[in-house]
Amino acid sequence: TPLVAIEGPNIENARVIGPNETNEAPLNIVLFTSFSSPHSKDSAPVVQELINTYGENLKMSFKYTYTGDNDLLASVAAECAAEQDDFLGMHNLLFERQDDWTTVSPTTLASRFTGYAREMGLDTNEFRNCFVNSNEKKEMIEEHNLEATDLVVTGTPTYFVNNHILAGAYPVESLIEIIGGILETQNINLLPNEVVDPTQLTEEE
Repeated sequence: TPLVAIEGPNIENARVIGPNETNEAPLNIVLFTSFSSPHSKDSAPVVQELINTYGENLKMSFKYTYTGDNDLLASVAAECAAEQDDFLGMHNLLFERQDDWTTVSPTTLASRFTGYAREMGLDTNEFRNCFVNSNEKKEMIEEHNLEATDLVVTGTPTYFVNNHILAGAYPVESLIEIIGGILETQNINLLPNEVVDPTQLTEEE
């Protein structure tokens, strides 16, 4: 059984996504992620599968860590996309294009990320205005980063599953098996839906 955090992450300032964004849920997962991390990139497809698997029984929350200016600004881009209800779209695109933005000058990122927003069909003026005027978002992301340090998050991805700490990228089947064990120790009877292999999904799906 994974270690349990004495005091889990604060989700009041987290980015909550999925079908259950407001209600209490028997399964709470908080994921600390870094958009420049190759291991976080490996875990990106797992997020949608967790949502598909647990639906409204899951409250899925994101918090950010970062290693430099570009990483911080990528988190800002995700938050600005979230304001237009497409956090996961930007989340996935940032990981897909990871090599295209991690090494460029931070001064070019507003244009680069606005281009991503255009590809996604977002309102680019709204997105760019959000990205340029992002002091509050940067402060929130800094709070996430400091909290990660306080919680001894030493790498990403790190999951807090009902406050049980799972560090590293897991195949979705393995992660669901571990989640099942955690729920069992807490006497929570929650059966997952059928798990879909993300490699078998078509573009339309």
